[in-house]
Amino acid sequence: MIERLSFQQMHSTRMSQRHWMMCGIHMFHPVNGRSGFDLLPPPPNSDQKPPLETMIKMLHREEELRLSDPIQKRFADPSVDTIHVAADVQLQVVREFGFNDDMVDMIRAAPALYPTCPEVRRIPHYQKFNRAREGHLISGSPVPNCPISLLNGTTTTLFDYFNHHFDTTKPILIAAGSYT
Repeated sequence: MIERLSFQQMHSTRMSQRHWMMCGIHMFHPVNGRSGFDLLPPPPNSDQKPPLETMIKMLHREEELRLSDPIQKRFADPSVDTIHVAADVQLQVVREFGFNDDMVDMIRAAPALYPTCPEVRRIPHYQKFNRAREGHLISGSPVPNCPISLLNGTTTTLFDYFNHHFDTTKPILIAAGSYT
């Protein structure tokens, strides 16, 4: 059986860990890069948000930097955490536009801060190229027997793996997600 935390439980956990909008990257949040921004509370300094035209320019600059050769090389380096690369890019953008470092939350929250501007939802890289979609599972759904890849390179199904490695007469907790 699948059980989901409430939005408030997830949000409280993420806020206490200071992962305000990075959750869009971590996918531990109902916000999946495509939808759910209306669920987010505004960042603490949202009353200082830049004018829409400035935000659009900032988002375009972020995209330009993300696609530049030096940043792409950093993203491709397996020894570098790509979340930190993205954060560095956003930090560079707010500094280039003369804002203090706390304004990086504005870039991360742009779709929530400018909900009536479709362009703001089309520009950010994490939205434009996000393949996330609303799933069909709901709380109480049976766990699907999906294909899985093991660390040794072999593939199997979830149920076959459990049947061969666990006592399936006892409850099994499955924690799954995506970290990209």
